[in-house]
Amino acid sequence: MSKNILPLNLVMSYPVYWGKYEIFRNFIQNFYDSIGYNNWEKAFKYQYKKGKLTCWLEGVTFNYEWLMHIGASTKTANSQNNAGYFGEGFKIASLCALRDYKWNINMSSGDWTLSVIKIQHKIDDKIVNMLAYNVSKKKYNNLSKLTLSYLSKDDFSLFQKVLKSFYYPQNPFLGEKIWEGTYGAVYTRGKEKYDENLPYTQEYGRKGTVFCGYQLLGSNPFDLAVCLHSYKKEDRERKSLYSFYVIDVFKGIARYIDSKGAMLMLEKMRRNWNSTPKEAIDIHSWYPVINSLI
Repeated sequence: MSKNILPLNLVMSYPVYWGKYEIFRNFIQNFYDSIGYNNWEKAFKYQYKKGKLTCWLEGVTFNYEWLMHIGASTKTANSQNNAGYFGEGFKIASLCALRDYKWNINMSSGDWTLSVIKIQHKIDDKIVNMLAYNVSKKKYNNLSKLTLSYLSKDDFSLFQKVLKSFYYPQNPFLGEKIWEGTYGAVYTRGKEKYDENLPYTQEYGRKGTVFCGYQLLGSNPFDLAVCLHSYKKEDRERKSLYSFYVIDVFKGIARYIDSKGAMLMLEKMRRNWNSTPKEAIDIHSWYPVINSLI
């Protein structure tokens, strides 16, 4: 097999520090974006054995060049058989995994395979360590596969918890469906224990769940699982939502939900029916949500 070392414009000392949770979430996100939530539980496969975690999707391939550029997305190709959003997330996750946790990262798809490595590069007569890909050609296989090596059992346990932070109908955080539409969904809260590793909103504790952009990013004080697909978090580095962002999510849902769903939400939010703003603009008040649902 011919090999090709491809340097990336990313020095190993780049000051970004993702924990294992963020690393797993971004690796999983690449697979999740490629197939969507409806097929997620059946399509996504993984196996852990002797410190090696392997994740794969069958029938999904892409060109490794999508891993070279920040912000690149194979979704621009308009193909249902291509994986999406492998650019920045994969590179930064790989950097932190290799540099900070000494994990080995291997990715393959179609007729190629690559390993993430560190190389030395001269800049202004100084030797710096850079992230790079060691790419090889292989026999074509109609799947995309990621392998992470040197993971502990605790690492694998965290990986399984991170899987539950993605929105899909079979997620154990989702109970009975109240409403589902193009822009979001509302369920009763499932019986799954809210693990301490998962993001939650401190003011509301670990009760109801809030999914934004198909990811669990916060909690709510009701027996509800609220999912606003179009919501984008402003602060990318913050792991969980502030309480006023959670209220914004509920406002968004209230704009789209049908009357039957609104009534069921109101029943769950009964203790806030008499909430009133403390001032002209009160970002912590549930009043606008209650008013909109009514």
